[in-house]
Amino acid sequence: MVTTIETETYNEETTAPAAEPTTTPFPSCLNPIVNPDLPVTINLTQLSFGEGFLPNKSIEINGVVLAKPYLFGFYLFEDGVKYKTADMPLYFKPLFRRPPYVVCTNWIRNRGFGSVEKYGNFPFKAGQPFILEFVAEPKNTIDIYINNEHFVTFSRVDLSKISQLYIEGKDTIRVNSLTLCPNQVRKPRTTTVKPTTPTKEPTTTPPHPCLNPIVLLNPQIQESP
Repeated sequence: MVTTIETETYNEETTAPAAEPTTTPFPSCLNPIVNPDLPVTINLTQLSFGEGFLPNKSIEINGVVLAKPYLFGFYLFEDGVKYKTADMPLYFKPLFRRPPYVVCTNWIRNRGFGSVEKYGNFPFKAGQPFILEFVAEPKNTIDIYINNEHFVTFSRVDLSKISQLYIEGKDTIRVNSLTLCPNQVRKPRTTTVKPTTPTKEPTTTPPHPCLNPIVLLNPQIQESP
């Protein structure tokens, strides 16, 4: 269920209560990797991802929620400084409250936050791994998948000038890997074929592969101020 509230009722939360972070090992990782420290700002153009979050591009985060989560955030924004000179077409923030929910909105210079969409059906759990994927679609649209299930479609403003990615949440998540795909990528779609025999199993169309993935397993990324 989606609840839309007005801009002025939204106050951003950026810090967690003082507490020692507890790290839960990623249960299915055979060869553990060193995660990038959070928060981080990643210049997408310097990594050959190119400017703009355009159709068929995708970003995938493979990580784990820590034992005492509070919040984490994923933001796509343009050249400049976030909340000052750079428009932010996507602001995605899961909040581990009671009940927990996910906030989706955007931020524009001289205007602030747009209307806020809040989503329940919270898919993140303490101590559990997750896969968070953002797939660019036509008409300035982003499809968001969590653990290979479609979570929400977000469409608000122009995505053609996005050049930076910011991730926060050092007390909430550990990022094991970050994959940037500048090529065609699609989720598998399951369809039911009209039977010509008594029973016919659903068929699955395989996803188009990412031809040139940019995989950051241990990225040397400058920590955000």
